[in-house]
Amino acid sequence: MQLLEAVNYMLSLTGSAEVATLEHNLPDIIAAKKRIEENRRSLLKKGWWFNTDLNVKLDPNDTGEIVVANALKVKGTSMFVSLLNGKLYNPSNQSSIFTQCVYADVTRDYEWDFLPESVQDYIMRKSGKDMVVHELEDYNKAQLLEAEVQAALLQVKKEEFELQPRNVFTNPGVIKTRGGVRPYRNGRYINPNYPGGKY
Repeated sequence: MQLLEAVNYMLSLTGSAEVATLEHNLPDIIAAKKRIEENRRSLLKKGWWFNTDLNVKLDPNDTGEIVVANALKVKGTSMFVSLLNGKLYNPSNQSSIFTQCVYADVTRDYEWDFLPESVQDYIMRKSGKDMVVHELEDYNKAQLLEAEVQAALLQVKKEEFELQPRNVFTNPGVIKTRGGVRPYRNGRYINPNYPGGKY
């Protein structure tokens, strides 16, 4: 799906005429692109099958820093680290200098054209609903659109479940056991249908 198609869908919800290009700095186009960008980043930060690389080896550069290009989130698997200004940061010693490689799961940022179609569809519909709320303040129409938003999100979750890497601990039966039986029960509910409980 082209970004133009998504913007025109949103414009149709607000009663605005469709456009042939996104080059015009019209208020409605600017507002639509802003909503899409907000929802794109919000969704991608959660980490999905298409934007999360597992157990990536990250090596320090000549100055000892580890720069992670295009990253939204980094979760260390060999040590605890965080992401600060595009570089790895070690909270344990309050330093961005590393003397050895770090292994981590990296959640990456991708622009619209590189997203799966199901993800584009969800972002488009969620952004359309948001635009109806913020631009038109039409809460009745927004409520009607919510069903479409949830259906699109369900499709994304379905693809996540079908395509994500699987192991013994992501088996729904094991997750159900870990979520409700001691010593695994810790008061946090784990949805066995969607391992990871992203939503």
